[in-house]
Amino acid sequence: MDTPGSDPNVTTSGLRLFCRQHILIMLPLGFASGLPLLLSQKTLIAWLADTGTDIRAVGLFSLVALPYSLKFLWAPLMDRYQLGFSQRGHRRAWILASQYFLMVALATLATLSPEAAYGPIAVVAVLIAFLSASQDICFDAYRADLLLPEERGFGAAVSVAGYRIAMIVAGGLALVLSDVWGWQNTYLMMAGLMGVSMIVTWIAPDPVVHRKTPTSLGKAFTEPWSEFIKRPATLWVLLVLLLFKLCDALAGLMAIPFLLDLKFSMTEIGAIYQMVGLLCTIAGGLLGGWILTRMDLITALLIFAILQALTNLGFLLLSVLPQSQGLLATVIGFEQFVSGMSIAAFVTLLIALCHPAHSATQFAIFTALAGLFTIVVGSPAGYLQAALGWPGFFVASTVLGAPVVFVLAISRKALRGHLKHVATIQA
Repeated sequence: MDTPGSDPNVTTSGLRLFCRQHILIMLPLGFASGLPLLLSQKTLIAWLADTGTDIRAVGLFSLVALPYSLKFLWAPLMDRYQLGFSQRGHRRAWILASQYFLMVALATLATLSPEAAYGPIAVVAVLIAFLSASQDICFDAYRADLLLPEERGFGAAVSVAGYRIAMIVAGGLALVLSDVWGWQNTYLMMAGLMGVSMIVTWIAPDPVVHRKTPTSLGKAFTEPWSEFIKRPATLWVLLVLLLFKLCDALAGLMAIPFLLDLKFSMTEIGAIYQMVGLLCTIAGGLLGGWILTRMDLITALLIFAILQALTNLGFLLLSVLPQSQGLLATVIGFEQFVSGMSIAAFVTLLIALCHPAHSATQFAIFTALAGLFTIVVGSPAGYLQAALGWPGFFVASTVLGAPVVFVLAISRKALRGHLKHVATIQA
C-alpha cells in the first residue's frame, strides 16, 4: 500500500472520508500552523513601515524567516523527548507547548512599539518564527501519525485549506484591522486566536499508530538520515522532492512583479489573489484529495506535475494578450486550482515517506530539501527575466517542469516500491 487510495478495492466515498474526525480536525490545526507565519514577517514588516521605521532595518526583517528553513536541526529533539504532560500524546504535548508560547510571544509583541526601538521587536519576531517552525514540526509529525493511508489525501488538502485561511486572517484581515483597532490590538487578537487553537489541540484525537521513541539523542539525529538512505530507490525520491515544485516556485516568485509591470493595481492583484486564489486553492486541494482516494499517488503526482507546468503558460498568455481583470482571474484561478491539487499530493507523498519513529525529523528534512533547493535555483529568476523578457521567462519556467515529469514517468515502479517498503514499516 503505497498511497492513500492506491488500492483499487478502496470504496470509501469522498464525503464519508471528509466527515471523519481525523480529517476535520486538520482544518483548525492547519489554521493554527499558518497563523504565525505572516505575523512575524510580511504583516510585521507592514507595521514597521507604517510607523516610519528605517527602510534598511525593515529589509533585515526578512531574515526572521530563517528558522522555517532550518527546523530540521532541532526536530530530532521532538522525536526523542516527551514533555511532562505527554498524557495529551507525544505530538500534541509539543504542539500545545508551542502554541502556548506563541500566544505569549504574540501578546508580548503587541506591547512593543516600533517608534521606541525595533531591536526588541526583532528578538520577539525571531522567537515567534522559531516557535512557529517548532509547531509545524510537531503538526506535520502528528498528521503523519494520525491519518490512515486512505485519509492522507483529504487530510492534507483540509490542512492546507486551514493554513491558507490563516494566512488571509494574518495578512489581509490584519491589515484592515490595524486601521480600525491599531496594530497592537490587532496582534492581541491574533494572540487570542492562538489561545483558542490550544483548545482544539487539547481535544484532538490520539494517533492509532504506537510509535517507538529513539533510544538516544544521537540516534534521534542520525537514524532518520540513515534509515532513509538505506531504502530502495532513494535517489529517485530525492529527485522528486527537489524538482516537484521548481517550475511553480520560479513563476510564483516573479508573479507579482510581472502583474505590476502589466499595470494591474495592487488592489486588483490583492483582491484576485486573496479571493479567487484562496477559493480555487481550497477547491483544487479538495479535488486533489478526492482524486488520491481513487488513483495511485505516483500517477497523480505525474498528472499534477504536467498540469503545474502548463499553468505557467497562462502567465505567458497574459504577457502577450490585452490585459483584463477577467483574464487575470482566469489565469490566477487555474494556477491556484492546480497548485491546490499538487500541494495536496505532495504533502501526501511526504506523509507516506515518513518512518513512524522519525516522522518529525524526516518531514522537516524533506520539506527543507524541497524548500532550500527551490530558493537556491529560483534566486537568479530576476536575471533570467531580464535576459529573456516576460514571454521567454514563462516559457523557460514551463520547461523547468519537464525534469520532474521525466523522473516520475521513468521511475514509477521504483517509487512505488519505495513507498511499499515504508508502508510495511508504518503498518
